[in-house]
Amino acid sequence: MFCRNCGSEVQGFAAACMKCGCNPHTGNAFCPNCGAHVNENQVVCVKCGSALNSQVRPTNSTSKKDRVTAGVLALLLGGLGIHQFYLGNTVSGILHILIVVFTCGMGGIVSFIEGIIYLSKSDAEFEEIYVKNKRGWF
Repeated sequence: MFCRNCGSEVQGFAAACMKCGCNPHTGNAFCPNCGAHVNENQVVCVKCGSALNSQVRPTNSTSKKDRVTAGVLALLLGGLGIHQFYLGNTVSGILHILIVVFTCGMGGIVSFIEGIIYLSKSDAEFEEIYVKNKRGWF
């Protein structure tokens, strides 16, 4: 991700840009996807095709998944893989079910640990790791 104020590369969950000190998610001088200089009236970056304002949805957008919901589902119904299905990881959800069945329920500890991990992450970290990158396990 790139700072929308100065164009410097920043971590996706950073609260401030280390170069300019501004919130990297606000501003309209640079594309957040590729860092190219853009006009404030542009709706799409001509370099990478990424949407630049909230009026246009990017084609590769992901739906917003709630960290707390995923964490509670993992803690309470994790043995059924419900949290993985909620996050869109069907294969991981099925694997959770199979592990719990073949270990006579003891495999549910994996889901319990995942729930704790989900709840310990910030919203931005959770979004980046588990929603955008679709990380299935831990």
